[in-house]
Amino acid sequence: MIERALGALSIVLLAGACGPSDMSRDEVDKNLFGRGGVLGGYEFGDSWDEIKKSPDEVYEVRDEAGFEQLRRKVSDNAGQDGYFLGFGLEGGKVTSLHASVNGTQQNAVTVRMLVDDAIAYFDAMIGNGHCSSSPDGNTHCDWREQPGKPRATLRYMTFDEPIKGSIDIDVEPPE
Repeated sequence: MIERALGALSIVLLAGACGPSDMSRDEVDKNLFGRGGVLGGYEFGDSWDEIKKSPDEVYEVRDEAGFEQLRRKVSDNAGQDGYFLGFGLEGGKVTSLHASVNGTQQNAVTVRMLVDDAIAYFDAMIGNGHCSSSPDGNTHCDWREQPGKPRATLRYMTFDEPIKGSIDIDVEPPE
């Protein structure tokens, strides 16, 4: 009896050890929505050279044409478990911002909770947005009608096989 229980416990512990590291909702929330600025503490017009010189210690800099990003990997790949801030640039200055948050297995739950945090953040910064959800759990939100305010779009997608959640956020300057 004890041998069976120890065997079952070993399998449970081994299965848990094979999954991705836990992604902290508080960390993502603070780094994307709690630093001021338009997104992640950054503003339109900020210099990419200055951003990449002194990123927060949690980020790795990706500096390739079209892929100017600050990446935070929770596992081997920020596209699987982690998040990143992307910067649209013109003349080395930020003209748009993008964030992507991805989680598999237990981190998919964290990603889903961050959807509510993102909606609350943009509602407070821009004004009430418009969101719609599909029967499969995907969500799309827009903040576009406020004069003089940034424009934002949020897309949340969920997948069952494998279990995964993904948020993509795009923010553009006012028209």
